[in-house]
Order: sequence, then C-alpha cells, then structure tokens
Amino acid sequence: MSHWLYDKVISITKGTDLVSNFYAALFMFSSSNKDNFKNCTLTNFNVDKEIFNKKHILYEFLESYDDIKKKIFLEGNLNVQPYCKHIKENFRFYNIAKENCNSNSCNYFTELQQFKNKINELNDLNTILNKCKYEKISCKYDSNAEDDVPCLQAKGSPFILPILGNDPDDIVNILVNVAIISVPIMAIFLILFKENYEKLCPLNKFIDRIKNFNHYSQFCSTIPELKDILAHYNVELKNIGCALYEGYTYLGAHDDEVRRDFCNYLNLWLDDQKNKHITAKPDVMEEKWELIEILWNKLNDIFEPSHQCKRKVTEKNALEIKKRMDLMVYCVNRNYFKDLCETGINSETNVNKYCSLFNELTDTNYTKFSNENKCIDDTLDPDNYRYNVFEDCDLNNMAVTFPKFNFKTNEFVYDDESRIQSEKCPSTSDLIVGDAGIDVGGADVDVDLPKVDVDLGVADDGPVILDSDPNKIILAAHHASPVQSSIDNGTSKSIYYSGLSLSGVFFTSMVLYKV
Repeated sequence: MSHWLYDKVISITKGTDLVSNFYAALFMFSSSNKDNFKNCTLTNFNVDKEIFNKKHILYEFLESYDDIKKKIFLEGNLNVQPYCKHIKENFRFYNIAKENCNSNSCNYFTELQQFKNKINELNDLNTILNKCKYEKISCKYDSNAEDDVPCLQAKGSPFILPILGNDPDDIVNILVNVAIISVPIMAIFLILFKENYEKLCPLNKFIDRIKNFNHYSQFCSTIPELKDILAHYNVELKNIGCALYEGYTYLGAHDDEVRRDFCNYLNLWLDDQKNKHITAKPDVMEEKWELIEILWNKLNDIFEPSHQCKRKVTEKNALEIKKRMDLMVYCVNRNYFKDLCETGINSETNVNKYCSLFNELTDTNYTKFSNENKCIDDTLDPDNYRYNVFEDCDLNNMAVTFPKFNFKTNEFVYDDESRIQSEKCPSTSDLIVGDAGIDVGGADVDVDLPKVDVDLGVADDGPVILDSDPNKIILAAHHASPVQSSIDNGTSKSIYYSGLSLSGVFFTSMVLYKV
C-alpha cells in the first residue's frame, strides 16, 4: 500500500513541499482513526521518482518471488519461460543498480541488501536454473562475489548478452537490438514480456489464488467457517470451500475498484463450479452445495458492509458463464495495461514499453473474440450476458472494446477502422419452405445436413432436413454459437422444450405439404 500510494502521489506532483504536507495530513488522519489503520503504516519515501522506481522494482520482485517460484516448480507447468525471464531480468537489474550504490548513503542500498539476502537464504537457485535452462555468467557491470546475485543467460545462447542494453527499464532498446539479428526473435521477446506482465495483473493473481486448490489444503482444517463443509469428507466440496474462503478474504482487503472486479469474478467462478460439480459431473449433491452458499454468507459477516462482496447467483449454462468470464478478464486486464500506458505518458518514461504491451493485448484479444463470435446472437442471448460486461466492454462495439494506441498522437483510438464489428446472427425463424408458400430470406444450407426419420422423430446431430423432399422443405439453423449437451451446460429443460417446438414445426410442415 505504501508503495502504491507514494507512486500515485509523485505521479501527480514533483513538489517536495506538497508531498510532505500530504503525508503530514495523512499521519494526523490515521492517528485519529487508528481502528481503520491497524498495522498499516503509510511511508513517505522522500525520494524522487527515479530512485523510487528502483526501490519499488526491488521490493516488488521480493514480494512476488515466492509466487513466481511456485509457478516454476508447479508440476506439469510447461509455460515457465515468462517467469524465468522475469527472474533473469530482475537479477540483471540488481547488478546494474548496485554499481552506483554500495553504501548506506545510497537511498536504495537497504533494498539491494534485502534482495541479495533473499536470494542467498533460499538455497534453491540451482534448481531454478535447471528448470529454466539458465546458467550463471559474469556480469559485465561489475565482478560478482561468491555470495552475490549472479547474472543469467539461457544455456547455449551466448550471443544474446553482448547486444543487451544496460538500462534495466528499457526493454524496447533490448528488442530493437535483438531485431538486428532476427525480427521473429523480437516478436517472441515481446510476447513473453506481455505474458509476464499479464501474469502479474491484479485480477490474474487473484484468479491464480482461487484456482490452485493444493495450496490451501493444510490451513483449511483450522478455519472455523469451513467446519460444516469438512464434516462431509467430500474432496471437491472442500476444495471449493477453501478456494472461496481464500478468494473472499483476499478481495475483502482491497480498495473499491479492485474489490469489485475480484467480486464479479468470484461470483462467476462459483456459478461455474456449481455447473461443473452438480450438473456436468455430479460429485457434489445439491443439498451439500447449500453449504457453499452458507459459507459465503458467513464470510459476509466477517467484513464491514463497505468491504463485503454480494452474492449474485446466475442461472446460466456453462458456455455462457465461460464466455462472460473470458470477456471480463480481458477487459479488466486491458484497463490495467491502459493505466500502465497512461502512467508512462504522464511520467514521460517507458511509453513505448507499456503502450506497446497495451496494443499487443488488444490486438491479440480482438482476433480471439472475433474468431469465437462470428456473429452476435440476440436470440439465444437477448440480455447480452455473453457479450456485454460493462459500458466499454461490449462485443456489440468492437472498436471501443478493443481500442488501439496511436504513438504519433499519444492517444487511445476508439474508432479504428481495423476493428470490424461482428454482425447479428440470423434468427432461427429464418425458414425456407419451398412449395408450402413460406419464403423467408435466403439461407445458406449445408448439403450434408443429417436427415430426420419422421416416424421416430430423431436426427443424427446438427441442423436437420426432413426425410421427405429436401428440395421442398428445409429448416436451416443459423446460430453460430455451439450448443453444449445438457450434461455439460445444465440446459436440458430448455433443449427439451426447444426440441418439442421444432418437432411441431416439422410435423405441421409435413401435414401442409401432403395437403
């Protein structure tokens, strides 16, 4: 909190007197409201932005180092390179930063010592190097003592080191130099760097906390609120309860905007778990699920009303929930990258780095969501549940949802012509009935559509053609969105009744045709 606050303050003003006055007022306020500031000291670092950035980078890495290691050591995790690269870059930053900071008179000397001690005391660096396929090398900035933090490079890639710039903040300089050797290598570096930043987005870190059930097994048995759930000895029920407890208690400690994002995701995640464990794979009985909902209410009682997360049960199928979750995660992460870009613009540092990451994120996700949503289906989703999360997160407006950053004007563009809007899906009422006298706009029909046995009223799968005269009576189903089986999405009733309605259309058409 101290680092976040100081960064915000010095981004607004460079006046040391104003900063000092702000912290003096803050100290007076916190002293008179001790109940709201328990174990919370908001530090005035009293340094300029350049020095603070170095202090913050060192501090942030130490705070996240254990989580990064867990990711690297996680069994079955094949995508460890973004985490490995983050470690390598921070080790390099340490060695650059220490070059001009070797005594207590240096404002970030303490952080350097803490960094060094943290790495040395863990005694697992060699394991990390093996997992990342890195090797220790001599730093060109300074000689390394035996107990110091080494520089690293990928095994078998000795050509990379000479072209690396020695500015730890200037990743763009690195990428430009690498581009001299190979443009594809530069693209890979940018992708890895973006993935690394995405992993550190607040929402992604929150998602990681509630998805990794194994991390919560030991402490769950000691939590009073989970006593009723643990009494049933149901592993899935326990895992969901533990993850819910971890997620709720984590979000309750955050400020309004971040807490709202976490709360929205936690609600969707729990609805998704209910679909999976009651409908799709019934390993948790419905009456036992009520214990999970009761746990949510218990957690509400722990926090003040202003820090609670209201439960919002959504009766949607698994496909709809997943689509909404995916869109929400993108939009929240997009806003995070946008904030980084704006911070770079305001401070006139790292604009290329952060704003390039923003464009990379929006471009990649524009392609992803365009491919997944060839058309917007108002018939299946009249309330836009899958397509609209909030005002500027709406697949009905692709240009606004996937903006671009213009480096020439240093502005975000919300009407870029490259963002092609998805069209509305044709309605299922679009029928082509030959001699029956009903003619609704031309529909593309798959000539290989499965036929229906009229006597049995069944088809293979997919859109259907009546087994009478395919040139006379055709029903074309246009919906682009895949429909899951009732086992997967819990919509057996709606599918059943839809089937009855379609059957009525088939047989009515047959009678009219025969007449």
